[in-house]
Amino acid sequence: MLYDSHSHQADTTHTDWLPSGTGRRSAYRIFVVCLSTSAPRVEQLVIQNLKAKGAGVRGKVGTALPSKDGSRTRIVFTVHGESHVRGAISELINLLAADTCVRTVRWESDPQGA
Repeated sequence: MLYDSHSHQADTTHTDWLPSGTGRRSAYRIFVVCLSTSAPRVEQLVIQNLKAKGAGVRGKVGTALPSKDGSRTRIVFTVHGESHVRGAISELINLLAADTCVRTVRWESDPQGA
């Protein structure tokens, strides 16, 4: 079974992964389903991209599921940052959507994580 983000409580008590000096924070979640063989690369791409733009980001990799084109893995990222992070996420979503190993990608605001 893939990681189910809706049954997982957001971890807002540990903020050591957030950038220092973060002012007003917004919280988001990014959901990516990709080929399992590419999951480590996708996870690294997302984390490096968003951290470079000043966001705090963590990924939670689910288990692989078989499919016709190879096994797939769902990765859920929790992202915190200031208002400019929203634009960075939007750019990242476009980048991921163009990646041939990514099957689905979406993001949403996470008001409980703010």
